[in-house]
Amino acid sequence: MAPPITPTTLKATTARFSDRAFLLLQNILMLLVFVVVVFFVQGTAVLATAAAAQAVLTAMLGQELSNALDLAQWHLMAGQTTRTGIPFVDMLAISRTTGYMGTFALLRAPSSQVGISAKTWGLARVAVTAMILLAGILVNTSTVTVYDTAHTFNVTAGVGPFNSSLVDPFVKFIRSLAPQYPYQVQPFSYIAWVYILLLNPLTSTVASPVRCPGEGGCTSYLLSGGLSMVAPWVRQGFDDHTLVKIANAPAVQLDFTGPVDSAFGDADCDGFGQSGVKIGIRFCLSQSSPDPAADSLYAQTERGAGLCHGDPPAPNITTIVAFYTTKATVVAARSNYSIVSITGTDDLPAPVERLNTTAYRGALRWLLNCTDADMPPPSSVAQSFWSSSSQLRDPSTHSILTQHFQSILAFPFGCSTQTIGATLA
Repeated sequence: MAPPITPTTLKATTARFSDRAFLLLQNILMLLVFVVVVFFVQGTAVLATAAAAQAVLTAMLGQELSNALDLAQWHLMAGQTTRTGIPFVDMLAISRTTGYMGTFALLRAPSSQVGISAKTWGLARVAVTAMILLAGILVNTSTVTVYDTAHTFNVTAGVGPFNSSLVDPFVKFIRSLAPQYPYQVQPFSYIAWVYILLLNPLTSTVASPVRCPGEGGCTSYLLSGGLSMVAPWVRQGFDDHTLVKIANAPAVQLDFTGPVDSAFGDADCDGFGQSGVKIGIRFCLSQSSPDPAADSLYAQTERGAGLCHGDPPAPNITTIVAFYTTKATVVAARSNYSIVSITGTDDLPAPVERLNTTAYRGALRWLLNCTDADMPPPSSVAQSFWSSSSQLRDPSTHSILTQHFQSILAFPFGCSTQTIGATLA
């Protein structure tokens, strides 16, 4: 039968073990292994082999150091008979092997069995653990905004995916507003609105790109329509509720990359302008793989058949755009219709597949063709780029014009809405 373990036997056992001698021997062995590796191994494998050996020896050192600390713990407990060690109960209150249930049991034990010293150590351990847990909870805490709902009703809102079947009915409806007018009808509201469709805080917000198409700088917008595209309008009343929450509104996200080097054929391009007028626009569109690529060339002179030419070449803006569909919860202010927050968007918006580029190009032709509308070019969409030709030549100053161009590309999506719900908050 093994002899009982007492503080005296523990002290005698630990006295026969020299931690310093062991650690010194360990370091000497590590140095010898490194020297042998460097001496016998050639080339780039030296560092790799040395790192592997160091990792193994470090693990061994950590294990032995843990054993040494265990021996030091027992050594401290063994010295309690000479008033130089730590009592067994105090060590149990500190040691992690006791567990929290055991620590609580020590704290609840009568003072005749567990002294004040042990209870103090146990209480300190529990307090430190609680502070660590509380700090972790505070660091990982997130806030959620909850709105006080006053009234809920259904509306038509949001921006849906491009529907090619709506292009012709839309153009016919616009023409029906002035059936006797011999030219194409272009409402001023569309021309005035198209430049800032993506810049307008009432309809769009900046978003994180889903996947940048092509190479170069990437910019992304979430076109949700906000409160300005809600029908019917928000009813009066509930003056204490200053926000409107539009839940699960369909939205379109547009990722732009540019400028890019793209070659377009004559079949990809349309020219708009008038003979004898220097303001004109050449718009080109082609299908890339898999994203549609769009390019716009703005010329300073115009010659023959409505095509834009110039010497030297006119400045231009190029971009690759990718379209995605998603849903978002939009919160907008009732006072000025500005979008306050966007939440609930899909983690991975769905890409728009099989975009009807013919109908999409037709919608943009209707917007850009000032000749069919008998509109002078200075009153057309091209005027914005013409008056800023010097800015177009400098990439550091044509950002606003690039955003105008991107808004034009988003125009065909700005006329599609769906029926959803809205809440006064």
